[in-house]
Amino acid sequence: MTLKIIAAAVIIAGGFFAGKSVADTMKERRDCLQKLVSALLQMENYIAAVAMPLGRVYERLSDETKVGKMFDKMMKSSETDQKKLWEEATKTLDCLKKEDINPLIELSEVIGASSREHQSAQIDLCIIRLKKRLEEAEHAYGQNGVLCRKMGIYGGILIVILLM
Repeated sequence: MTLKIIAAAVIIAGGFFAGKSVADTMKERRDCLQKLVSALLQMENYIAAVAMPLGRVYERLSDETKVGKMFDKMMKSSETDQKKLWEEATKTLDCLKKEDINPLIELSEVIGASSREHQSAQIDLCIIRLKKRLEEAEHAYGQNGVLCRKMGIYGGILIVILLM
């Protein structure tokens, strides 16, 4: 009997952690998008207002977050083609979906290759698109985050009931 209770507790805990893992993935995507929007706003200021070279911009934006590591990789790369550089660097953003990264790849086509005003306008456009993705991620997390945790627990309870 004691073994059954312990096994039931382990199964329910496993269900909880499975649901928590799914919810945490949604939260991580949301947080990553927030940091990316913030970094792009800083990038726009550095390019438009300060006229800072891209290497220095990447250096300023690099830190210990996933987004910062992307800019760190861009800063350390010897690649001169911005599009290839961004495509390689965005692979470090495993917290984002492919459709979240597409605006960045499109932005890479004009970064460093056009006037400051045009770059600023393209960064604004990218920020708008990413904010829309951020709203979708916040809505999905708000609506499904708690649901995933509860479904994990309920799934564990269901498995316990079926095994008993």
